[in-house]
Amino acid sequence: MIIQGSRKQMVEKTSSLLFEKTLMFLKKKQDVVIAVPGGRSVADIYKRFRDCPLPWDRIHIFLLDERLVPADHPESNYKLVKEHFGTKVPATMIHQFRYDVDNPTQSVIDYGKELQSCGSRFDIVLASSGEDGHIASLFPNHHLIDQINNGFFLLYDSPKPPPGRMSASYGLIRQADTGIILFFGNGKRNALRSFFNKQLSYKECPAKIMTELSHYYLLTDLEVETHDT
Repeated sequence: MIIQGSRKQMVEKTSSLLFEKTLMFLKKKQDVVIAVPGGRSVADIYKRFRDCPLPWDRIHIFLLDERLVPADHPESNYKLVKEHFGTKVPATMIHQFRYDVDNPTQSVIDYGKELQSCGSRFDIVLASSGEDGHIASLFPNHHLIDQINNGFFLLYDSPKPPPGRMSASYGLIRQADTGIILFFGNGKRNALRSFFNKQLSYKECPAKIMTELSHYYLLTDLEVETHDT
């Protein structure tokens, strides 16, 4: 489903979608697992979503990706998510990726185990497209775009700084039931065109991974052109 409108409308609609889909999953299972990104585009969404009347002690929030920086660093996705969800969401339900510089591999294994303890997959993925069409830390034509393992991985050569990052893999994201992909701002215009360009694959426009989920919603404050480019 493609939804277009003003930025304010899209922020409200995204938070409403998250609320509706979370309620739907809570009727089916004890806990819900949501993967979320960092970035300025989603901050207002988190502020609205946190005010929804939900049993937050049954909602696990995982990071779709993270920069390899301390948790209190300005570029930390965990810091942004935690601050904008506020005290309404128990701190234990926001799963922090803890990077151990002395044992980076174990860091990824441990984060994967946390997800396994919650059912091994995401129920809902919220993703915000970058200007190049990347989601999480899956970048166009990057050599790790084909990571099909159903977990997380590290990369040290991100084309967008900082170079060191953790990311959910292609294989993990595509296992989710519901995806919500955002294209907010004029800087995402080319990425949106690439998304609708049928000649491009997910390797060239990773945002297309969201189309492989059982259900996905695209929200944008840009004019939508769905014809091939």
